[in-house]
Amino acid sequence: RHGLTSVWVNHAVGHAVLCGPEAAVAAARAEVHAVAAAHAALRGVVPLPLELIPAIVGRGGARIMELEKETGCRLQVLKPGDDRAAADSEAMAVLAENKAVIRVVGKAAEEAMTAVETLTAEVARIGSLRRSVPIPAGGAGAVVGRGGETIRGIIAETGAGLRVSEDRTHVMVSADTAEAVERAHEMIKEALEAAGVSADGAPGAEAEVVIECSRSSAVAVIGRGGETVRRIQTDNPGARIDIQADDGIVRVHGSAAAVESAEAAVREVINQSEDAQRERRAAR
Repeated sequence: RHGLTSVWVNHAVGHAVLCGPEAAVAAARAEVHAVAAAHAALRGVVPLPLELIPAIVGRGGARIMELEKETGCRLQVLKPGDDRAAADSEAMAVLAENKAVIRVVGKAAEEAMTAVETLTAEVARIGSLRRSVPIPAGGAGAVVGRGGETIRGIIAETGAGLRVSEDRTHVMVSADTAEAVERAHEMIKEALEAAGVSADGAPGAEAEVVIECSRSSAVAVIGRGGETVRRIQTDNPGARIDIQADDGIVRVHGSAAAVESAEAAVREVINQSEDAQRERRAAR
């Protein structure tokens, strides 16, 4: 209706090319900007730590569907590297920090704004109900106890769920209240101290750093046939590196000095991987 000769839209990057007389292009551009502003008001982005994705999505997507009904908005969980976020600068900024996002699409601006507030509160609530408690070397047995007696006692008293990680370096704590999580954490520390195992990083305990990244970056840290992770550990005696590639988690633990230098090496590999990923996306 503006007398344009052609219009070309690139949905992947969110660009539109308008061709025609100068006055027609100016009028069409003003309308496009107005429509885009109105459309943006119907959207929102909520940062989501990667480890909380299962809790937000729920079994078979049940929880995310409940949240859609509650908010009246369409919700999408996007992880780093998801092409659906390419045209959403706000989402891309969050994903660049190795976090996921919940993208909110509402039918009205006020509805979308309320949904963002609701989801932000829900993410904070879930985050307070889950905690990864580091276990110093040799401490897993103290937390579990003879025949599982200690860990069962903690579960019975607090009502929290406890799970010792496969590498026996962490206890994953989850509960229905933040108070229960905190009490379970305290009881884990008490069990360690009762067994003479330091739980506060004092001499005898191991230093540890947990690094979150994209799956492809975690794979890069492993390297072909495990070559990269072996090299980093060889170059930094006293540091051990455990990688959960599917979850994008790299855990570096060992003596404080070794952990510090190994962490720097791991982050260098991750940064190189992410730079390569950005270059590939830009080239598409």
